Amino acid sequence: MAKILKVGVVGVGHLGTHHARNYRELAGIELVGVADRDRERARRVAAELGCREFEDPRALAREVDALSVAVPAAAHAEAAIPALELGVAVLCEKPMARSRVEAERMLEAARKTGAPLMIGHLERWNGAFRRVLPRISHPRFIESHRLSSFVGRGIDVDVIFDLMIHDLDLLSALTSAPVVKIMAVGVPVLTTSADIANVRLELEDGLVANLTASRVSREKMRKFRIFQPDAYLAIDFAARQAEVIVRRPGVPPLSSQTAASPESLPAILAGLEHQTIDATGDPDPLAAELGAFVDAIRSGRAPEPGGEAGLKAVGLAEDIVQEMSAAMARSVLTPGAS
Repeated sequence: MAKILKVGVVGVGHLGTHHARNYRELAGIELVGVADRDRERARRVAAELGCREFEDPRALAREVDALSVAVPAAAHAEAAIPALELGVAVLCEKPMARSRVEAERMLEAARKTGAPLMIGHLERWNGAFRRVLPRISHPRFIESHRLSSFVGRGIDVDVIFDLMIHDLDLLSALTSAPVVKIMAVGVPVLTTSADIANVRLELEDGLVANLTASRVSREKMRKFRIFQPDAYLAIDFAARQAEVIVRRPGVPPLSSQTAASPESLPAILAGLEHQTIDATGDPDPLAAELGAFVDAIRSGRAPEPGGEAGLKAVGLAEDIVQEMSAAMARSVLTPGAS
């Protein structure tokens, strides 16, 4: 029989509470306790889930094998590093940190003790993405729209670190090519940092990505579109559905000299294979993520996405924020004609 794995959760706001509840549902897991700066909230969650409330996250870390860190991003390094230094496995919510420097400190702490470090880039565990992933090959253009209404959470960072970080991680999961050019614009609306942003990334392998994120929209959207030779793939993360359109094997592409008459159109369109994927019956993404974290600890495998992936996404986000600031400065220095 597998050893009972003792876990804890630091930060039991909206997402951290879901972590704690999901741990309760996993076999072979003992939810030891929770910690939060809001002591009353921690007591309430602990009472609901039948675990202990800890005032000091370090005290909780000393009593567990694994820890979820779901505090605000500004405190990720502060909460995760002491646990990693104790050799405790850590699942840190996205973004890994607010800066490269903090992310590197976390990664170094994990490397010194060998503690597993996983980053909570939840969209990787969305069933629609996981089903489409084997079909993705040499993408040439990626377009994403991640729009949300204002909920008041995550405002210790801008919209790049708050929302677009998901799509930066997905981009990294699809290609290892470095980014060679960044064009970015961001606008503050309800906070002092960018709440809406659009980013164009050009990669060394020729891939171009156009990413849009907003946390002040009336419409909610989490869509990711991939264009590659012979195929178009669209993922709706919110609906957990996807659409794949590919040219069937053996069907030659039309040339500029080929006449596509109304009569020939049905035969031409028959050369396309259209598949709709419904992943709503797949495991809940958070449950799948936590299950993978636990499995990695028990098996000794490196968790995915690990600290290196988290650092890569944070580094790219930091570069984008710097480019947004530079673009804003240029617009102030060279205003348009009135």
